[in-house]
Amino acid sequence: MRLRNIIFIFVFILHASVLYGFEGEFTPIDSKIIEVEEGATFDGVIRIWPVSASVDISSFDKIKNGKLNDYFYLIEKSNAKRSSFNSEVVEISGLFAVIKAVKDNSKIKIKIDEKEIVLDIRRITSIATAPAPQNFEFIEQPNKIFSKQYVAYYFAFAIFILVLCIVIVKILIRSKKLKRLKLDRKALIEKILKASERNEIELVANDFKKLGLDENSDTYISFVKFLETIQYKEKWEKSELSKIVELKNEVINAGL
Repeated sequence: MRLRNIIFIFVFILHASVLYGFEGEFTPIDSKIIEVEEGATFDGVIRIWPVSASVDISSFDKIKNGKLNDYFYLIEKSNAKRSSFNSEVVEISGLFAVIKAVKDNSKIKIKIDEKEIVLDIRRITSIATAPAPQNFEFIEQPNKIFSKQYVAYYFAFAIFILVLCIVIVKILIRSKKLKRLKLDRKALIEKILKASERNEIELVANDFKKLGLDENSDTYISFVKFLETIQYKEKWEKSELSKIVELKNEVINAGL
């Protein structure tokens, strides 16, 4: 038990000594100098060194989103990674906000696993606002575009558009069909009105049915009865032809 305790204490002291030996800087994500007002956000990166290859850099991910100190607020960060230029430098990129303006080239302290690390502020000029903010609180806004409420709204809207398109197509098809029927009906009426010969008159009864005329009307019954009396004659008299044409026209005039 004593040996185990000694090893544990040794590892703890070694870990603490490594953390206390770190240096660091806080800069914009790119190489430009930026000016940021209090309350504004910017993309930045925290670099910490020297971090030997034996150190597990996942411990640097213990930096939590929230207030880093009196001057900066960490809104969102990426996982810690070693720099591509120097393997002993660990980088933590993120979106930051200025809580309170700090002098150029100042130093700030951050905590990692309850251990403080001093960072040099470089290429970041923070500008005080008037009046200075008394309290700073970052409220994360939900992504409205992909929230359940908006997904349901977009889905319902898509269904509405689909149904509307189907209705419009049906209306157009029906309108086209009605227009065609109207033209066909007009052509049929003209055909009936022009009928003046026996072979044409004998087909009129079927044409009347196509028009949907009232077969119980007096004019229709008179036409059918007179047609039946002369239909089987070998030859129609002029008076008979004249009368059947007259009755035919009466049916049309009464039914339209």
